[in-house]
Amino acid sequence: MKKKRMSPAQVEMFVIDILPLLITIILVISLVVGLTVYFKHSDEVKFNNGICPKCGGYFMFYQAVGHMYGTSYVYKCTHCENCIEITEFRDETIGGS
Repeated sequence: MKKKRMSPAQVEMFVIDILPLLITIILVISLVVGLTVYFKHSDEVKFNNGICPKCGGYFMFYQAVGHMYGTSYVYKCTHCENCIEITEFRDETIGGS
């Protein structure tokens, strides 16, 4: 049984129908990856190697708060009591709890 080949018009219609979907999928994946990298970098800048940008003191762990999609860790400066919150999102794809 021979496979029927697509005519050039059918190939063109297939490309016209599929191309916007592929572009949309690529854009969504790029956006998700970009935001993930941005938020991870933002938390690293905020923590500043554990040194408070206001007074130069050190951040100490204060508390952890569980959320539906992750956990927020609160750090407090030992000198000026400046607080920062670092959020870690759960990765449900690898069985995060």
